[in-house]
Amino acid sequence: MIFAFTLVLLYDYAAIQLIITAYLNLSMILYLGLYRPFKEAKDVFLEVVNEVFVQLITILLFSYALVNDSYTMNLVTWTIIAIVFLLIAFNYAVIAHALIKSIINYLKER
Repeated sequence: MIFAFTLVLLYDYAAIQLIITAYLNLSMILYLGLYRPFKEAKDVFLEVVNEVFVQLITILLFSYALVNDSYTMNLVTWTIIAIVFLLIAFNYAVIAHALIKSIINYLKER
């Protein structure tokens, strides 16, 4: 809800939006680390990794608000694309590992 309000009410203030988003991401990481709302530790780990990647992207977006250099913006854009690709690949690897593990367990039971 706070995120939606910052997007709507602070539309012209990108730096403030990014600061609030960074604090929201950090608070989510702290919440996940302290309270561990998931039953399995691997789910907590996966969510913390996802939040850390989002935090990295948020930090990189600060350069859009602070720098008007086209080379720097291009470099940051490709860095963000690489981070998103790594995040997707990491999540696919976790899913593939769980799938392969369940297939192996199924075949052992037969």
